[in-house]
Amino acid sequence: MEKLYIENVISIHLFYSDEPSWHAPAPRSAHYLAYHTSGKNIHKTKNNSFRNKEDTLLFLSKNDAYDVVLEEPTESICVVFTGDTDMESFSIDCENNLRIRTIFKKLLANNNLNETSNLYYCLSALYEVFHIVDGMQKKEHHISPKSSVLQKAFDYIETNYLTSTLLNSALADMCSLSERRFTTLFKEYYGETPRKYILRKKIDHASNLLLTGIYTIEQVSEICGFTDVYYFNKMFKRYMNITPGLYKKSQMAANIQTEDL
Repeated sequence: MEKLYIENVISIHLFYSDEPSWHAPAPRSAHYLAYHTSGKNIHKTKNNSFRNKEDTLLFLSKNDAYDVVLEEPTESICVVFTGDTDMESFSIDCENNLRIRTIFKKLLANNNLNETSNLYYCLSALYEVFHIVDGMQKKEHHISPKSSVLQKAFDYIETNYLTSTLLNSALADMCSLSERRFTTLFKEYYGETPRKYILRKKIDHASNLLLTGIYTIEQVSEICGFTDVYYFNKMFKRYMNITPGLYKKSQMAANIQTEDL
């Protein structure tokens, strides 16, 4: 997946349509992300055709004109946002991904973007959605780690990423590769360097711990293997586009609002 910078969330709303067809020109002022909750339609861009049904996630770049053909009346939770990305439009089946479904329900529950805490939550949630999708797409397109020369290192990372300082040289030795060759292959298979992959796993785990409401930020930092809480804050903000404190506050508020629906 190409790099993405989200500048602002313009709107989060339910969209229903029973129109048989329509056309959307380009370029537009914003990107469009929709989670289909019912119905069926087909979106056609210049280069692709996307068939969407319940639990399908659709991203439409502001640079892609498209035509829509309706098969059944559709309803979707839509997010309109501005930002910079070279990503092409895509569609992905999320039927077995409860996390994305839950995120979109929370996005809709927090669609009053005049509330600062809601905006912070929505920004972080969108990055999380694209992170999840990135992982799903890598599983579809990359060689399975079970059959790759990286398997020993991959298994070690999965078991020890929270408790050990994992050096590229040591991981490369596990696979009988030079450090340079190991790093090149790892990035080819997983889309990022070993260091970034490990950091992302730490931040993913940290975000889940923060949601429990049990641990302080300092405790989460220590559990996730960061010896410096300031460095943890810096890395968390880099990956999540929000500080750990604001993430914890906005997510807990989102959970309360969702429970009240």
